[in-house]
Amino acid sequence: MVGRFEQSVVKATGKNLATLPPASEEITKHEQKINIWNALKFMWSRAMRRRTAVIWLIWFVITFSYYGFFSWIPTLLVGRGITVTKSFEYSIIIYLAQIPGYFSAAWLCDRIDRKNTIALYLAGSALSAFWLSQSNDSGMILVAAATLSFFLNGTYAGVYAYTPELFPTWMRATGVGLASAVGRIGSILAPSIIGIFSVALGFGGVFVMTTVVLTIGVLGVVIFGASTAGKSLEDINARAEHDPAPAGTGQR
Repeated sequence: MVGRFEQSVVKATGKNLATLPPASEEITKHEQKINIWNALKFMWSRAMRRRTAVIWLIWFVITFSYYGFFSWIPTLLVGRGITVTKSFEYSIIIYLAQIPGYFSAAWLCDRIDRKNTIALYLAGSALSAFWLSQSNDSGMILVAAATLSFFLNGTYAGVYAYTPELFPTWMRATGVGLASAVGRIGSILAPSIIGIFSVALGFGGVFVMTTVVLTIGVLGVVIFGASTAGKSLEDINARAEHDPAPAGTGQR
């Protein structure tokens, strides 16, 4: 199967494929690096620190907002004067809006770049959160909350595709795992923080705060995010692979 793919590429381009180094050589090249401490040093090296900071920010922002919203939405709806029964009916509709959000973002990822997809859906989330903060009518609250659900879950489609592209093969799993772990910190903090804000500032204040958090994420992606559109994994990570490796690895 792979041989047929290679032949079709050669036929289409009229060029022979470059010879890849044996997998054993690639493993030997990085074998001293494969542990969490050296991966962390590499992630915060000069070549990698910007993309590491951006992806950690994205994971924290989206996971904080997602879990804060979905943990508290039934309670917040009741606090807005909607009955308990009606709040759960609304919650089901709000949760269902995640499905088209995820699929639409997955479709866009290959068309406008992962970075742009994430920025677009984070911006949509921020606008939806602000819209929700200003909503008083129950129907408007439902529409705004469903729209926020659509964009929040859509952001995850971009994040799941984007994160692995930012790290070299030898530490990709560690890089993705650590970024996700930073997001889980947001999921732990969100319910408590949302609870405090809901008491102090009410329904509107909660979503103004969520708007601010999401806006920070948008700015981080737009200003500092790396574009991966039309690039191979080797091209994306070429600079990082050629910069000095972390101290103690004995590699370059």
